[in-house]
Amino acid sequence: MNAREIRSQQSSRQLGDLLQSLFSVELLAPSRDLWLVSPWIGDIPILDNRAGQFQALAPEWDRGRIGLSRVLIYLAGLGTGIHVVTRDEGYNQGFIEEMREARRLVPGRIRLHDPSNRLHEKGILAERWYLEGSLNLTPSGISLNQERALLHVTPSVIAENRIEFMNRWPEEA
Repeated sequence: MNAREIRSQQSSRQLGDLLQSLFSVELLAPSRDLWLVSPWIGDIPILDNRAGQFQALAPEWDRGRIGLSRVLIYLAGLGTGIHVVTRDEGYNQGFIEEMREARRLVPGRIRLHDPSNRLHEKGILAERWYLEGSLNLTPSGISLNQERALLHVTPSVIAENRIEFMNRWPEEA
């Protein structure tokens, strides 16, 4: 198994930098489908565009931090199918509403799947990589808590998890 383990320390940038790198790859070569599975998802900063280093990938983006929802909507516009699996409650409501509104901009590209509100699994699955671990997609998850994440790049691991996700969450809510 070809996986890299990342363990973050309190107030480190390890996971934020990793997410920035992974989503940069997606902007350069978008996956057919991108799955986000997490009980808690917020509009966390994904790309730090304060120096304008992502202007070549998305010229319309202003300098500043680019949040998860904006990156996902942009990827959906490039043709990526976005699948969000999260609890439909409390903390997630702002992000869920943002994704519901975005479905009008990119019809048929953003799907909100209806899991049990007991969801505890966490992972982000793309065509060329799969990140799983203990981190929720929240500010605390990426920069405050001590978290563990595994980055898989082995095609068979990615394919197995894609099949698993598709079987577990076949329909959108």
